[in-house]
Amino acid sequence: MKVKVLNLNNSQLSEQDLDIVLENLEKYKDLIGAVIKWQLANRRGFSTAKTKVVSEISASGKKPFAQKGRGSARQGSLIGAQFVGGAKAFGPRPRDFSYSIPKKMVKKALSLVLKDKFSNNKVIVIEGLQELPISTNELNKKLKKNEINEALVACQGECDNFNKSIRNIKGIKTLNATALNVYDIINHDFLLLDKAAFDKVISEVL
Repeated sequence: MKVKVLNLNNSQLSEQDLDIVLENLEKYKDLIGAVIKWQLANRRGFSTAKTKVVSEISASGKKPFAQKGRGSARQGSLIGAQFVGGAKAFGPRPRDFSYSIPKKMVKKALSLVLKDKFSNNKVIVIEGLQELPISTNELNKKLKKNEINEALVACQGECDNFNKSIRNIKGIKTLNATALNVYDIINHDFLLLDKAAFDKVISEVL
């Protein structure tokens, strides 16, 4: 298998050999789905939406009308959910949506989606970041020239100028190589890695 190497200084694209054992992604679709669900739940985090229950309603405890004689259902107070100003039945309450799953599941799913990107030639190693000037326009032209429109960019080394240049380009998301995750990889067409991030992915994930 080959991986593309793009030098951003001269916009030259080359390839290097890579030895990766591919796996059937369809076989593990439930695992990948479970990890994505876990990620999104953790991103949702803590909800503060809240409605009042009966015990929290401040109202008179007086019986609203006589028990008998009206031909309607008996009522003991005005704080029930059936009255305006009363409690809310089954309303939202503050809760934490995050939960835990085994680390081995996360690592396996991450390995699978990365291998899928490599097999489809959607991973590009980028070089020449240290000497790159801060210029969003120039960097955007180089990416468009190589037909890179939507990409997830992960850097591990020194790439401050590169991050400042690329952060305002539409369809591009940047993050640290340690924060690579299944959802973002699937959600972007290309995966761009600097050399340090590429070495980290090969050694720790694949």
